[in-house]
Amino acid sequence: MASELEAVEHRFALPAMLFGDSGSFTIMPASSSADEIGYFATLEVEDRDRLGWDMLGDNKEELASMLSDRFLFKGKWPELVTALCRKSPPDSLTSWPFFSVPHLSDWSSKIYRVILIGDATQAIPPTGGQGAAMALEDAETLVYVLAEVFADDNAKQVPSAQDQRLAYYMRRWDEHRHARIAKVLDFTTKNGTLRKSSPHFYEQAAKEWLIWTAF
Repeated sequence: MASELEAVEHRFALPAMLFGDSGSFTIMPASSSADEIGYFATLEVEDRDRLGWDMLGDNKEELASMLSDRFLFKGKWPELVTALCRKSPPDSLTSWPFFSVPHLSDWSSKIYRVILIGDATQAIPPTGGQGAAMALEDAETLVYVLAEVFADDNAKQVPSAQDQRLAYYMRRWDEHRHARIAKVLDFTTKNGTLRKSSPHFYEQAAKEWLIWTAF
């Protein structure tokens, strides 16, 4: 697509995230040489069940229509955004809905023989780019806990003592991770809310002022 867009003028560096009253639009290099670009848009749409989301993802013409409805406003979005929407073949479009998972009060079995980490415990919305980071943090901190538990040679001689150490440290790990994930979830939720379109002028103006102030 790069060759078709060379004549389109844009006055911002890539990657770039653009916010407006009809959604957000992110453009970034799509190759190591930066001679190709890709993009994604964050849109609010009517909620659906799993089958409904699958059907939307398969309906390429509807996805193209949704892009046009949101981003082909003359003068509201940069020329590069409108050009991308016009020139993208419908077959190249995909839908990536956000799903939430039930909250789990415990991330391990009672005797700590089964321990859940990463997205198996609390899937992080992609709006903050923290999903993989939290999974890696889970793995690293769990390794430290297990190393501490099994490093005591005296406890190894008494299975009940080692079980007590495991229970003690795992409870502390569980509490720490719950608090950490709650903080990150709050951040990503607020990040996602900023990307949503605002139906009211003053609400949108306040959002844009907040983004301007933050950056």
